[in-house]
Amino acid sequence: MKKAVVALGLVGVLAVSGQAYKYEITPTIGGVVPEGNLDLDDALSYGLRFGVNIEDYFFNQIEAGIEHAPEVDVENTNLDTDVTRFFVNLVKEYEIASKTSLYGLVGVGYERFSQELADNDSDGFGNYGVGIKYALTDALNLKADVRHAISFQGSDNLLYSIGLSFPFGKEAKPEPAKYVEPKPEPAPMPAPDFDGDGVANGYDKCPNTPRGVKVDAYGCEMDSDKDGVVDSKDECPDTPMGVKVNEVGCVPTVTLRVMFDFDKATIKSEYMNKIREVADFLKKYEQYNVKLEGHTDSKGSAAYNEKLSLARAQAVAKALEDLGIDKSRISAEGFGEMQPVATNDTEEGRSLNRRVEAKFRD
Repeated sequence: MKKAVVALGLVGVLAVSGQAYKYEITPTIGGVVPEGNLDLDDALSYGLRFGVNIEDYFFNQIEAGIEHAPEVDVENTNLDTDVTRFFVNLVKEYEIASKTSLYGLVGVGYERFSQELADNDSDGFGNYGVGIKYALTDALNLKADVRHAISFQGSDNLLYSIGLSFPFGKEAKPEPAKYVEPKPEPAPMPAPDFDGDGVANGYDKCPNTPRGVKVDAYGCEMDSDKDGVVDSKDECPDTPMGVKVNEVGCVPTVTLRVMFDFDKATIKSEYMNKIREVADFLKKYEQYNVKLEGHTDSKGSAAYNEKLSLARAQAVAKALEDLGIDKSRISAEGFGEMQPVATNDTEEGRSLNRRVEAKFRD
């Protein structure tokens, strides 16, 4: 084998280029350059190839063809023979420009000699090669390639050709799916909420909450100060944590009003039970302190009455201390005649104004 020019590698790494047609038919004209030891002269040939484009494989065309070289002369004789070659190739094409592609091929075939001369016998062969294709128009391509054919007996031929290929059978490309805007899902029906508090019946642990009140995640009315009385009924919404309250959320209180005789600061025995009730309350609710406010009627001077009212408040304070209340929780103040609760024009009214009242604060 002396033709270094046939050192043509397979183009197996070429990527598949896009094909716009299914079939291709290519009439060709070319020549054959036999190895010197075959004792055959170079010859012209003509042929016809038929290709089928393939998708989704490492190659992108199967090619079948026939080439005929008539009257191939045997060197140094007057003899000649016809050579006909049949072949099937796999072709891989790579687009290098908008109209130009390179391709590689590999395949097998059979060559038949009309007369088997100079030890040239009909035989199978393998071949490989490369070529170039140029699009003259959308329906006509110019192709040229060179192939190295090696018979099963080991003889070599260099085959070259040029031809015009006619693509046909345009591939049907699937139409792109039309976008169909999905119909909006109908809005789900709201879960029933019979008491209208925003918590569905299935989660509502308090299904009969009054309209308009604030509820928690379970549909129960809020109790902001955690005293056990819901906000809508709580008249004392800021009760300290842990303090016992009554039905309206307030700490139960006691009313103390100790009445005094005219110009006296002595506590009558009939009021001791009420003072004891205040002492018990202060013992139970240690967060509270008591302020004792003393008052008088309008008889006498204002300065004297202020001293008298303070003495009355201090007398009640002393009684609470005697009942076990720390004096730090008790304060006393005298208001004299300045805060009457009744008229000072009658004896009855004046008797109501001679008093001590208790006020509680935390």
